[in-house]
Amino acid sequence: MESYYRVESVDVETGECRGGYICAIELILSIILGVAPGQQEALEKAMEESDDERVGTLELMIGCLTDIPVPEVYKADKANHVCLYTEGEFNEELDLLVDLSYMIEDISHGKYRLHYKYVDLFTEEDIKYEDEFQIVVDRARYEELTQGMPYLDLDFRLSLMESDCEDDFDEF
Repeated sequence: MESYYRVESVDVETGECRGGYICAIELILSIILGVAPGQQEALEKAMEESDDERVGTLELMIGCLTDIPVPEVYKADKANHVCLYTEGEFNEELDLLVDLSYMIEDISHGKYRLHYKYVDLFTEEDIKYEDEFQIVVDRARYEELTQGMPYLDLDFRLSLMESDCEDDFDEF
């Protein structure tokens, strides 16, 4: 059975999810640029006109993190679906997600961080879309399977992976 990973923006004080990491990026950009959240055209214009280094960094992050296809089933009904990374794609994006988490934490003055949950309990019937990078499942099913499951720290996961790589290198 495969494991799938969902990265979420979490309120550090309450432990509650506030959305996925793309929502967090948009919120950070809104804060940096002084544009009300949800004002997409104004945000895009402000990004074009900005010379703030953080905006450039976030634009690069958006490009890297959104280089996979957005499934039609998700686009058609974002409110009722969630996307989860495959293990390979999650591991590939982990460095960038950790950097993004630090930015979110810094700009929100410690209020938000990115964390993840992994799920290996989905059945074939649960999966509405699947490719080599991600799956899409019903939000209700995801919440049912992850209820009471703790959020996990991206930093810790990265340190474990780096430790594994060092161990592999030491074997040579």
